[in-house]
Amino acid sequence: MRIKIISAGRAMARTLGIAALLATPVRGQIPNEFFNLKVLPEEIAKRDLVNTMKSFTRALGVRCEFCHVGEGDLANFDFPSDKKVRKVKARVMLQMVAAINGEYLSRIKDDEHHMPEVSCITCHRGKQMPEF
Repeated sequence: MRIKIISAGRAMARTLGIAALLATPVRGQIPNEFFNLKVLPEEIAKRDLVNTMKSFTRALGVRCEFCHVGEGDLANFDFPSDKKVRKVKARVMLQMVAAINGEYLSRIKDDEHHMPEVSCITCHRGKQMPEF
C-alpha cells in the first residue's frame, strides 16, 4: 500500500483554498419572481426560464448583457427593463419563431411523432447576426 504524505504547508494551502471557495459569495443569482414577460408565459418555472435564456445565449454566442441591462453579477441586473432595443427585437423574433412553428411547420409534419421545428440557432448558428 502506498501512502501519500502531504506537507503541512501544502495541507494548509489546500484548506485555505477550499475555505476561500466556500466563503466566496454565489455569483449569478437569478431572481425568483419575473416581471415584464410579454412573450414567454408569466407562470414559467424558474428552471424553464433559465434554460430558455441559456438557449438564447448559445444560439447567438452572447451573454445576458446583450439584451438585459446590467453587467457582472446577475443579481445586479435589471431584467424587467426594456431599455435595450435588442430585448424588444428579441421578442419580435420569438413571435416570428412561434408563428413559423405553429402556423407553417405544424402543417408539414412528417408524422405524429416528428414535426420540424425552428429555433434561434436555426438561423443564428452562434452568431449575433445570421449570415445568409
